[in-house]
Order: sequence, then C-alpha cells, then structure tokens
Amino acid sequence: QRLAELDSYLKATGLNDYGLTDEDKKILAYKPIFQEFKIVDLFNVVNTHSILKSQVANLENGNVPYLTAAEGNNAVLKYINCPKEWIDEGNCVFIGGKTMVVTYQEKDFCSNDSHNLALYFKDSRYKSPLIQQYFVGSVRKALSKKYSWDDSISKAKIRSDSVNHK
Repeated sequence: QRLAELDSYLKATGLNDYGLTDEDKKILAYKPIFQEFKIVDLFNVVNTHSILKSQVANLENGNVPYLTAAEGNNAVLKYINCPKEWIDEGNCVFIGGKTMVVTYQEKDFCSNDSHNLALYFKDSRYKSPLIQQYFVGSVRKALSKKYSWDDSISKAKIRSDSVNHK
C-alpha cells in the first residue's frame, strides 16, 4: 500500500522516472512496532537546582549554560561562571517544568527552577546524543498536551506518565 501511494504521488508530480531497488522496497515496507514504556522505567528523574536570575547576575562570562524553561536557543538564557554545587549533570533530557519545553542537554548546566526536571537514562546503551534527541520528541509529544503552566509537570506526576518507543 505504501509503495502504491508513493508511486501515485510520483506520477502525479511528474517524478515517475525512478527505479526502486529491492533494498529500497524493503526499507519502505518496514513498519516499526512501538511499545508503551513508563518514563520512570527508562529514566532516573531528578529535580534540577534552583538558581535565580538575581543570583547569577555577578557570574557572567562563564562557559556553563544557564537554562530556563524558555523555548528557543535550547533553553539556554546565557553562559555563566557557575559554582560546582549548582551544576546539574548534562547528557540528559531536560524538561522546563512549568512550560513543558523539552530539550537535550549535552553539557553540564545550571537551571533557574527546581520545577525543571532532568531525565537520565538508566540503561547506558541509550545515552547517545541521537537517542536522547529522539526521546526529546517522544517526551514532548507524549506530555505537552497533558501539562501546562496551570498544571505543571513534577517529579511526582511524571511517575505515571508513559512514552511510545520501539
């Protein structure tokens, strides 16, 4: 059926001078099977530290990302000279607790709000940047309609939430 739809589309757009190899047909015929997983079965969920803007005013010109729950720029407001005790470990899926902004954070970071969550894979096989970026989309899709500013996500609430994964 998918090959027939593709063939119809290519003919309708005048792009019917193509040839599919057996490997192309095999790839187009593949249908992944997805399962539902509880987030807490895949991830250790941690509340981030809470460092207010006023506290970082004198910590300019550093190299540690200062994250907020704002969309854009991968949630990075600026880079600061962050004290060790305020740093959260990177290589995680970051959730802006009140806004449901979901990003992948490769580097260690400082966060502006303890409502923000960091999700760390329990299984080290999944800790690659590409897999975590995939889960950014999965987590966002699974949870963005459920949570809002008025009903924000929390470490306690996420315990019952699930994502689909193959």
